[in-house]
Amino acid sequence: MSLKITPEIEEILQTIFLTGHYKSKADVLHEALDLLRQRDRLRLDIHQGLRELDRGEGVEGDEVFRDLEQKAAQMAEPEL
Repeated sequence: MSLKITPEIEEILQTIFLTGHYKSKADVLHEALDLLRQRDRLRLDIHQGLRELDRGEGVEGDEVFRDLEQKAAQMAEPEL
């Protein structure tokens, strides 16, 4: 597969590469593609959640926060 990169995209790649956070421009592209996959997965999850809410399968916010507080408290307890 061949890919033509426009001068504008090349400039963006170069700018990001020069930050020193990546070993190569290819690493920049890999990271960008991974983030796009994550974004698409998140969109699918959100749409699924909205469909579940439409079917009445939601959980009350107070219940969610109680569960989160309980889990946070358990995580803060020292392991024996």
